[in-house]
Amino acid sequence: MTLLAHFAGPEPESNNLSSARNIFSEMFHIYLSGTQATPQQRRSAIKRLAASGDENLRRSAHIALRALLKSDHFMSSATHDFGARSRDWGWHPKVNKDAWDWFEDAIALVFELASDADARALLAENVRELWRYPTCRDALDHAATAFLQKRPWIEGWIAFRATLRFDGEDMPNDIRAKLEQIINRLKPSDLLNQARAVVLNRMPGGGGWDFADGEDGEGDPSKGWEKADRMAQEVGRWLASDAEVRAEFLTELLAQPQALRAFECGRGLAEGADDLNAIWLELATAYRAAESGMRNAIVLGGFICEAHQRDQSFTSAALEAAIENPDLAPVLPYLQARVGIDAGGVERLRRAVAKGVLVAANFQSIANASVSKSPPEPLAALLEDIATLSDGVEIALDVLHMHFYSNPEETCNRNARLVSVGRDLLVRADFSKDSPLRDLGAHTVILICLTGDEGRPAAEKVCRHICSALDAYQVSPHNFSHIFKALLETQPFVILDVFLLSPSSYGIHHRFDMDFTMGPSVESVDPAILRKWASRDPERRYPLLGKCLSMFRKKNNEEQNEISPLFRSMLDNAPDKRLFLGDLWDRVHPRSWGGSLAHILIQRKAQVMKLADHSDARVRAWVSDVMPELDRRIADERERERAMEESFE
Repeated sequence: MTLLAHFAGPEPESNNLSSARNIFSEMFHIYLSGTQATPQQRRSAIKRLAASGDENLRRSAHIALRALLKSDHFMSSATHDFGARSRDWGWHPKVNKDAWDWFEDAIALVFELASDADARALLAENVRELWRYPTCRDALDHAATAFLQKRPWIEGWIAFRATLRFDGEDMPNDIRAKLEQIINRLKPSDLLNQARAVVLNRMPGGGGWDFADGEDGEGDPSKGWEKADRMAQEVGRWLASDAEVRAEFLTELLAQPQALRAFECGRGLAEGADDLNAIWLELATAYRAAESGMRNAIVLGGFICEAHQRDQSFTSAALEAAIENPDLAPVLPYLQARVGIDAGGVERLRRAVAKGVLVAANFQSIANASVSKSPPEPLAALLEDIATLSDGVEIALDVLHMHFYSNPEETCNRNARLVSVGRDLLVRADFSKDSPLRDLGAHTVILICLTGDEGRPAAEKVCRHICSALDAYQVSPHNFSHIFKALLETQPFVILDVFLLSPSSYGIHHRFDMDFTMGPSVESVDPAILRKWASRDPERRYPLLGKCLSMFRKKNNEEQNEISPLFRSMLDNAPDKRLFLGDLWDRVHPRSWGGSLAHILIQRKAQVMKLADHSDARVRAWVSDVMPELDRRIADERERERAMEESFE
């Protein structure tokens, strides 16, 4: 345990691969610990760690305290056996009292060793589970009283509310009454702490509970969230009337990136504001003061959204001023989207781009439904401006995708300017693996912008760029699943020409997903299109198709052991069937398998033998030529498997 503690303490929390922290934690679980150390021995070990002068060992003590409180979903990372010795999963409770004592003593140890902040977080994290144990109810009651003597225990209040909401119906009346009494005692009575509870919601260490989890949704979880949203908006209205509390709370709110109800709070602030300009200035000042890597503009978005309903001249002036504000300028696209990206909004964003105060990533926040009603012509001009920025082409494509996706009628009633911009963006897009280009987003743009003869030149360039990225092994075929489908739907002969006819130093088969059909696959093309394409130059094209088609059919992305109907059909149409069939091993060897390879090859041999009766003599000759080699491979594989079975590790 001590040795593991030296590794667990300094280990980053993000490390989950062979984690010393996880193995160390298990030694302090009530079940599946793998150790016969008594509960008292484990608590004593934690005390020694907590008293150490080594910061990492003290951190390990905190990890162990959290593990002591764990009461369900146990897993073991080891089998806890050793050679011929019997397996032992470790000490575990023999009677209920053993478990009750374990957790009651664990709560007492948390109070003894943990800091006030850590104790609050650890207990709130486990309130619902601990409440099941009779002895823990009094311990948690005493904890609530102790915490309240210093300051409110908001995370505990949220956790107790969730316990009542999810488990209260099945509780005996006296236990439920005790729980309700604790909840009433912990309920924040002042505006500042009510705002913290409702708006900041997911308190540190709160076990993932949210304020909404304690709201009765009458069988509909969404209603609980709606109630919480309305409460957050009401809190915003109250804050608008209390300058002192508002100033303190905004400092916390704007530095909290996970405040789920910041938007609703912002709306309430605008509803209750006597002077929109004054509170907007407070928001902007608090935003500027917050740490740049942590601050979140969502509350500003809620404020500007609601303020727009009250006074559009105010929002227009505030957004114009944001262009000149180095702190607010980067979030201007987000703020503009909250009032609508109309012609005036587009013009404002274009001016901000021209002034050099925006980068492409700032526009990621409008790659959503906020551009659904944007006028096509001005939007096209904005997309061209975004495309001039570094990495802007791909983000502009994402914005255009959302405009098209939100307006399905665009498929039929296409705006010529937007289509032209879409083609230009697709041609200029970077298909390398470091690109922010989204496969699904490009799919939508391709379907609308690359149709017909007008889209053919752009489609050819897009296909060449994709092939260049594939040939350079910058990306995998899996990156282009949706793009490939869209190109097949709009320009099937173009994509076949480029993918199959353009030269490659490494051959062409790597341009397709030959393994799992999760990316571009010739098997996904309509057989009629394949035959029509190949018939234009059958002597050259059928052998190329042969290199990219699997001999065995696929089901649920896995190769089966029977010949693919598509392969058989193309073989029958190929003028040079031997050239189409190609190399035996490429044809017969599975790309992935489980179990006996010899058995799979035997099954496939039986399928290949069916071609021995083919009407074409060249197919029969190919079968005759490859059978000896296939038999030799099967024999070699059998021998290898036999040797493995007879070995002893």
